[in-house]
Amino acid sequence: MDLRRKAKYCLRKFKDYRVLPQSLSTLIEIIRKASVYFRKVWFRFDVRIRHSIVLTFRVAVISLLVFLVVYLIQLGLDTVWGRAFGKMISGNFFDRLESLSILAGVIIVLWNSPEQQKRSHYEAWQVINSAAGQGGSGGRIQALEDLNQDGVSLASLTVIGADLTNINLQGADLVRADLEETTLHKSMLYNANLYYANLRKANLSDANLNNANLTNANLSGTDLSQVQLVKARLINAILKGADLKKANLSGADFSDADLTGANLRGTNLSHADLSGANLHKTFPSNTNFRGANLSGINLSYSILNGINFRGAKLIGTNLYGAKLCDADLREANFGSANLEKVDFSGANLSGADLTDAQLDNFNLNEINLSGAILHKASLRGTDLTGADLTGADLTGADLTGANLRDTNLKLANLTGTIMPKS
Repeated sequence: MDLRRKAKYCLRKFKDYRVLPQSLSTLIEIIRKASVYFRKVWFRFDVRIRHSIVLTFRVAVISLLVFLVVYLIQLGLDTVWGRAFGKMISGNFFDRLESLSILAGVIIVLWNSPEQQKRSHYEAWQVINSAAGQGGSGGRIQALEDLNQDGVSLASLTVIGADLTNINLQGADLVRADLEETTLHKSMLYNANLYYANLRKANLSDANLNNANLTNANLSGTDLSQVQLVKARLINAILKGADLKKANLSGADFSDADLTGANLRGTNLSHADLSGANLHKTFPSNTNFRGANLSGINLSYSILNGINFRGAKLIGTNLYGAKLCDADLREANFGSANLEKVDFSGANLSGADLTDAQLDNFNLNEINLSGAILHKASLRGTDLTGADLTGADLTGADLTGANLRDTNLKLANLTGTIMPKS
């Protein structure tokens, strides 16, 4: 019987030892998860608050250690020899020493502040890298904001498919960053450098990218609806199929950019530079091109009815077969533009520059051409019935066979004009 009891006892102990490694493994996993959670919570605090907490803790620890040393010295002096030594020094010596210990702690902490900042940056990058592949933020918003606030470059950053809504990366260095399919809704990227960045299919709706550098950036299929891109640089950028609905692109530089199939409904492109850009299949609607530079681009067969082109530069622009019915073309410059088969029905061409324009056999009846510059323009066989040419410059223009019935030529400059035979 004794042997049986001993065997059972040994077996029970063996089972306990077998469970021990499993318990340790569970404990390690709990500690690891707690550490990850703590890091996420820790990085939600502002970087200045975190630094203040760390500095306060270090000062407290150092001051406590110095105080303990002073206390031990005081205990040592509480002897015959110690009391004799105590009479040789001032009575408030230890009070001063305690004050100096706190000051020393502060100096030591401040001396190590740069090292602490390096550790903070290292921890931030750990959070960013450990959250790779996650759909949410994963603590990356605070980590990235802290790094940017400390002036750390975020060049070549890779954050794909993350949710970074409302992130503030104003003035950030994001050269060649990979932010494909990343949600940056309502983000602050004012003055950011996104040169050669990959923002393909990203969500930048309602974001602030004013004065940002997006030269050579890939924005194909990107949601840029209601985005602020005032005076931004998008030179040679790829915006194929991008949604720019109701976006403010005033003064932006889109020279040589590819906007094929982009949504330009209600888009503000006033004073923007679109010279050499590809606007194929963009179908603008209620778009504002006032004062924009559209020189040298192909708008052939485009439907541009009712569009605001006031003061726009259309020098050398191909408008073959385009429809500009009821468009606002006041003070627009059509120098060397291809106007063949353009429909100007109901358009306002007051003050427009149509120097050397080829307008033979056009239907311009009841068109407002007051103050227009038609210097050496060809208007052979053109229907100008009821057109307003008040104060227009027709110097050297050819009106052979033109219909001038009820045309208003008051104050028009007809010097050298070839008038139709009566």
